Amino acid sequence: MSILKELQRLAGLTYTNDDGEPRQLKLKPPLAEQEWKVLRGQLPCPIPADVEEALRFSRGLDNAEHVSEGVDLSGLSISGQYLEEFAPHALAIADDGCGNSWSLDLQPHSKGWGPVFFFCHDPPVLIYQFASVLEFLQQLERTPQQSELGQACHNWRHRIWRDNPLVADHAWALGADAEMAIWAKELGPGWEFVDLRQPKPGDGVSWGRYGPDTELRRHPAVCIVAIRKPEKKPWFFSRWFAAGEKVPLTPAQNSQVRSQ
Repeated sequence: MSILKELQRLAGLTYTNDDGEPRQLKLKPPLAEQEWKVLRGQLPCPIPADVEEALRFSRGLDNAEHVSEGVDLSGLSISGQYLEEFAPHALAIADDGCGNSWSLDLQPHSKGWGPVFFFCHDPPVLIYQFASVLEFLQQLERTPQQSELGQACHNWRHRIWRDNPLVADHAWALGADAEMAIWAKELGPGWEFVDLRQPKPGDGVSWGRYGPDTELRRHPAVCIVAIRKPEKKPWFFSRWFAAGEKVPLTPAQNSQVRSQ
C-alpha cells in the first residue's frame, strides 16, 4: 500500500484512546507551494515520488493517539527531541508532548521516508521503531495496548535505559565483522558499540548513559553507534598545585577552597 492510500484509508477512522473515549482521525491540509522550497532546502536527499504524492494530498493527520500535535509527514510543523551526533538531518514527524519525537533518519543515500526512530530525553535513549513512515502510519489505528507507539512511550525506553541490552565492548567489536572491527580500531579503546544495522522494533541505545557529556559517534556509512564515558577533567586546584605555582588565590578562589 502507498502512503497516499494509507492516508486516505485512515481519514475519518474512529478509534478508542487511552481513556476509553472515541476519537476520529482527520486529514491535515497539503503543503503550500512555498513550503516545498523550505522542505527541499533542509533535506540531505531528494523527496521520494510516493512521499511527494502524499504531501500534495495531505501533510498528515490530526487526533492521533500518543502524539501531541498530530502527524506531519513533512516535519515542518513539528519540533521535538533530536540527536545531531546520530542523525544531523533528522526530520520530526510527530511528538509526544513531552519533548520526545518520532523522527525520520534521513541520510544523503536515503531512497525512502524512513527509518523512524523515537528520540527520547527522559530517559536519554534512542529507539528504532519502523523501517518506513508507512509502517508508522499503520500503527495509528491500533489500541494503546497493541500500538508500538505506546510501547516506545511506556515500556521500551525504560527497558533500554535499565538494561542497556545491545551494548558491546571494544574487545568484542575488534573481533566482529570487518566493518565493525575497522571502525573500532580507528576509534581506539574505551568505546562501546551498539549495532543497529539490522534492527528490530524496540532496539536502541542509551545515548546519555554517562551523563550529558557522554561521547557519541555514528559510523560514517552504516548504523552502528559508538558511545564513550567522558574523561574526567582534573580539578582546578589539583592542576594549580601540581604545577608548583605560587600565584596568590583570588577572593573567589579562597572562598571555594574553604568550602571544600
